Amino acid sequence: MTRAAEDAQLEVRSAPMWADLITCANANTWTISKAGTSGAANWAVDNTGIAAHTPDCSLNFNALNKTTSAYDTSCTAGATSGNVAGFARSQVIALPALPAGAKALTLSYWYYVDAETISGYDVLRVSVKDGGNVNTTLAAQLPDKAAALKVWKQGTLDITAQAGKKVVLEFSFDTVDCANNSGTGVAIDSLMIRADK
Repeated sequence: MTRAAEDAQLEVRSAPMWADLITCANANTWTISKAGTSGAANWAVDNTGIAAHTPDCSLNFNALNKTTSAYDTSCTAGATSGNVAGFARSQVIALPALPAGAKALTLSYWYYVDAETISGYDVLRVSVKDGGNVNTTLAAQLPDKAAALKVWKQGTLDITAQAGKKVVLEFSFDTVDCANNSGTGVAIDSLMIRADK
């Protein structure tokens, strides 16, 4: 979708109930955790490796490979087993009840993938967690990696069942193995929650 088409779509939709355009200035609003067993890649709010969808930063998963001087998700040099993984979590978001006349509550986000598109490897997951217990997943999806291969693509997740609850958004990435991890990684940008009529 072009920027003009995106702007036109925004004009006919309701104002967002919540938004995070992922700017460098709000980098500290995300909790970052490394979960893999090998490699330096992790989530960060910055502008490394992948040009942001918005003019500033994006939430991205990668690291500078000192051997190749490129950004990637590689395991530590010489590693033949293990994985590179991590997650980024938003602050707690208090969602209002579904407004009168609204039929759905939708999380929209833009994502970019430069990783394996084979199912079961280089897994990108979008989750909505319980704001009081982040170990409880309320909704989740695996975005279509092939559709966003080296291009920004908009994804959506129906979170109508979470209206009126406190939630946390989580983006996670796991290479699963140490093979074919030379891509630039993945990035997330321009998050919005809207009530759709």
